[in-house]
Amino acid sequence: LLEKAKQETLRDKLLYQNKLPGIVKAYGLDYESQLRKITFLEVASRCIELKESHKVGIEILKPYIEGDIKIEPSIAELYAYLLMQDKNLKEAKEVLLRSEKAFPNDILVLNKLFDISILENDYPQAEEYLKRELKLYSHDSNILLKALRFYSFMKNSELANRYYYLYKLRTGG
Repeated sequence: LLEKAKQETLRDKLLYQNKLPGIVKAYGLDYESQLRKITFLEVASRCIELKESHKVGIEILKPYIEGDIKIEPSIAELYAYLLMQDKNLKEAKEVLLRSEKAFPNDILVLNKLFDISILENDYPQAEEYLKRELKLYSHDSNILLKALRFYSFMKNSELANRYYYLYKLRTGG
């Protein structure tokens, strides 16, 4: 089904992409954006749901990453996840930083940059990403739990207790 959608979208892109009004492109409804979304679904389905090799997903997404100045956060996050499975933290971080420039407040990108910083044992940088997430999404229980875990790990009992309290308030626990 996804392959058929991809083929039809490629055909329509060749015929109509340059004839679309700017507003269609601005809202991500153009054929190139549709191809990215179809490719995202294909890779997520194959590599996450069906457990195919992460290398398959990397190869499928690579053309969309290399040629894209503004990498959509969901695609950047998925590609970075696959690269992390391949133990390629450096490239994963580079892709996320490129996406962050275009989408500086996106939770997917900030979250994955936090994860990479933790894996690199760069705790000050991880804390910076966490602080940004807390500033932007202060009511998100997942971020509050992440802050609780991070500050517990860092043995900062004052902040750990603060985020424990806020997490319990948010989750009703």
